[in-house]
Amino acid sequence: MSLSLDIDTKPKGLTAKTIGPPLGVETVLWLGDYEIGLQDFLVLAAYVITNTNLAGETDPRLAFLKACEHARIEKGFGGGDKRIELDYPPSGGG
Repeated sequence: MSLSLDIDTKPKGLTAKTIGPPLGVETVLWLGDYEIGLQDFLVLAAYVITNTNLAGETDPRLAFLKACEHARIEKGFGGGDKRIELDYPPSGGG
């Protein structure tokens, strides 16, 4: 399964894909030609969320954090153990 990054990524055509054993510290995110380990990706996400001031009440990081607050543990894909279900992007786009 892959994810097309087409909301505001330039140039168009970049996709992301995760691979690995049951999702964990050895999971890899493929972003275009780059292989990013899960721990580095999470550090990057924290950096993006915290490194600049908010751009008002409509800053998309606020919607993302709200979605994280409401995340749920669900049955895993393909008979796997468990996974995290996150309703993001919110209805109507990202």
